[in-house]
Amino acid sequence: YGKNAFYNCISAQEINYNSTCDVVKTPLSGEIFNNVGKENAVKIIFGKDVKNIPSYLFATIKSEDAINIDSIDFKTDKCLQIGEGSFINAKINKLELPEQISVFGSDTFKGSTISEITIKGNPEFLPDYMFYNCKNLQQIFIPESVKIIGVRCFAESGLISINLSENTQYIGKS
Repeated sequence: YGKNAFYNCISAQEINYNSTCDVVKTPLSGEIFNNVGKENAVKIIFGKDVKNIPSYLFATIKSEDAINIDSIDFKTDKCLQIGEGSFINAKINKLELPEQISVFGSDTFKGSTISEITIKGNPEFLPDYMFYNCKNLQQIFIPESVKIIGVRCFAESGLISINLSENTQYIGKS
């Protein structure tokens, strides 16, 4: 289901994602955008009707094949969740997530090059392995709404400073 559908589109500059598709079948059927933007980082635009970012949409198994993301623009106010493994190994620097996104699948940014992220929404749960092995991740704003931090959520990341609110009730084993 779509594996390597846009493989090696190294000169791509923009991806306008307007699909209302909720699922990319399995982790192995990810890799849809392998090597996209290798020459120039791509801008990703999520259209006004996007309700969910499907699991494994921008995931790659090998980091050297990862999509190179310049920026992500959310034109939608309907998108409520980012699916499991959506950005595994993605090359992305900074990301600001809009307020309405408050549900994340496990492994969301696992192995990505993200260095800074702001979560504006009010999630109660940051899932297992969400930022696992994000070596460049130095800064994250964890909203006060977060009550549970999943297993190895930030393990092997590059965090310099960690601020937990008094609302955090459970932190998973690592």
